[in-house]
This record gives sequence, structure tokens and C-alpha cells, in this order.
Amino acid sequence: MNLITCDNRCIHQKDGYCCLDPAHLLSSAKTDGCCYFVAADSSKTQKK
Repeated sequence: MNLITCDNRCIHQKDGYCCLDPAHLLSSAKTDGCCYFVAADSSKTQKK
């Protein structure tokens, strides 16, 4: 298990950490060096 800190508004971010598991789907947006970034939409944010 990897603990990757994250403070971006991303659907994979929860409580300051990236919760994408497994990290294999690349997005076209590269934010702060993250190729997995998918913007979180406040009306569609997934609760995990």
C-alpha cells in the first residue's frame, strides 16, 4: 500500500491522500505532476 499525499480537488483524493487503487488509468490532464488527476465536480463527487 502506498500513501501518496494529495491536496488537489480530484475524485481520487480523500482526506489528503490519493485513494486510486490500482493506479493504472491515465487522464489527459496533468496537474502538479499527477497523470491520474480527474477534477472533482461538487455535484458529482463520489463518496467512498
